[in-house]
Amino acid sequence: MTSKDRHADSPAGHERFGTAEHRVKMMEMITGYRVSQIVATAASCSLPEHMSDGAVTAADIAAAESLNVDATFRFMLACASIGLMTHDARTHTFTATPLLGTLHRDNPASLRSRAQLEALDPFRLSWGRLAESLKTGEPQLSNAAGLDFWTWLEGHPNAAALFADAMKGFYPAFDHDAMERIDTTAVGSVVDVGGASGSFVHALMMKNPLLRGVVFDLPFAVERAAERARELGIEARFATVPGDFFKDALPAADLYLLRFILHDWSDESCIAILQNCRRSMNAGGRLVVAERIVGKGADSAIVHLSDLTMLVMLGGKERSEEAFEALFAASGFKLTSVQPTTTPFSLLEASPV
Repeated sequence: MTSKDRHADSPAGHERFGTAEHRVKMMEMITGYRVSQIVATAASCSLPEHMSDGAVTAADIAAAESLNVDATFRFMLACASIGLMTHDARTHTFTATPLLGTLHRDNPASLRSRAQLEALDPFRLSWGRLAESLKTGEPQLSNAAGLDFWTWLEGHPNAAALFADAMKGFYPAFDHDAMERIDTTAVGSVVDVGGASGSFVHALMMKNPLLRGVVFDLPFAVERAAERARELGIEARFATVPGDFFKDALPAADLYLLRFILHDWSDESCIAILQNCRRSMNAGGRLVVAERIVGKGADSAIVHLSDLTMLVMLGGKERSEEAFEALFAASGFKLTSVQPTTTPFSLLEASPV
């Protein structure tokens, strides 16, 4: 027996290669993509809605969704194995759990759209080229699919609707937090830059009945914002302006909002967006950016996984407070305050210099 063999057989050697529990954990990691696909399919097949009134059979679901009965039964057993439902072997019925309820379309904090979004080709193809991003430091979607994410969304309207809805429901508590923390008493007009469904600016408008709001976003992204403003009864004070924040001037305003926008982009692109805000801003105006801040209570698996999504798919990154401060300085702003919220996101306020 060699010294290498003796080391491998020693307790320290076994620990180095992991215990049985470590192997189980690693297998869960290796096969994690299966779980995300099961969750996305459960949402797409409306299982939370079909099961909201009580126990169902696989045949019930298959009939409602035009599915194969045997395949549906096997799928629902897999759903039960990961906690989305329970299975009664005696009656062959399935009952939804609260975990499945997080995907229900009527849940104000629904993760339905998010689950479906993460299963789409841009995420799958980009993450499949993670090793290439590590070599080059560049996003991979254009290499994998032939176009960037925003162009892809423009050609896939159903996916664009999912994206807008997913961003709205990502952290529903955020809009309430923002409404309570952002002072608009001296603000007449606000532009939600890249605002998609408009939930951020709508929240501020509901708090301040004198505030006029605008969502500025790509043409395919703004329709839901106008529809939602009508539902809220604020359409007389609200407008959508289609445009590209790299090419088109922003509407003049007293306050500009950038929620979950800057992390999508490189430093150079962020500076271009911020400078556009600076050029269009009314005298005495200000800027509020909502983002995760690395090193400010956000150093969890979520923030680092998000950072890698930005790397492989968009070319952006999650940033520290110091990195945001540098972006503001390079764009004609000064960071004036940082407010945490009850979500993983903080509000960074900046004024022009």
